[in-house]
Amino acid sequence: MQYVASKKRMEPVTQDHLRSRILAVAHQLQHGQELRQLNMRRLAQHVGCCPGAIYYHFRSKQDLLCTIHQGCMETLLEQLHACPNTSPLTRLVAMSQGLLRFAGSCPDSFDQLFQADAGRHSASTAEKEMAAVGQLIQARFVVAVQQQVGPAPQAPHATDMLATLVWYFLYGLALKQRVEKENNHQNENSAEMLLFSFLGLLKHAT
Repeated sequence: MQYVASKKRMEPVTQDHLRSRILAVAHQLQHGQELRQLNMRRLAQHVGCCPGAIYYHFRSKQDLLCTIHQGCMETLLEQLHACPNTSPLTRLVAMSQGLLRFAGSCPDSFDQLFQADAGRHSASTAEKEMAAVGQLIQARFVVAVQQQVGPAPQAPHATDMLATLVWYFLYGLALKQRVEKENNHQNENSAEMLLFSFLGLLKHAT
């Protein structure tokens, strides 16, 4: 079926179907780690429509990418919510492992967790909505770290600082995995071993 960009010729059902197909194809490219090289003309070829039809649904390439990242982050948020809660350490380890898996399967979306800025004045609505989901993920992870570390009455801000440190330590592990994979030296256990060692020390950090 041929899709066109003209609003007059596109029926509501066709619009919904095309928007869903654009996102589905883009998700496939994301999991194939081709999203960074994505351009609208190439995406249109994959979808089977003209580039103008994509701009009918997404104001810009950036808005499309933000919508893709937001969808991936929302799925991650659901997975983190379902992590076991038998103990603070068990939950924190499970959440960390989930984030590392997410970094491997959706690297561009993972990077946005650390780069998106919802407060930027020029941010579009799509960018703000994506960043808001990313902030929820970070907040949930920070709470898990705080529960593992416990209160620090003598240094009330130390726990927050430590939680931020762990968040960026996780980012460093993800980058380590990425470099090893690109150089064909990936050791699936190395990142997790570092993770377990680091998280195991948290209880004694404050």
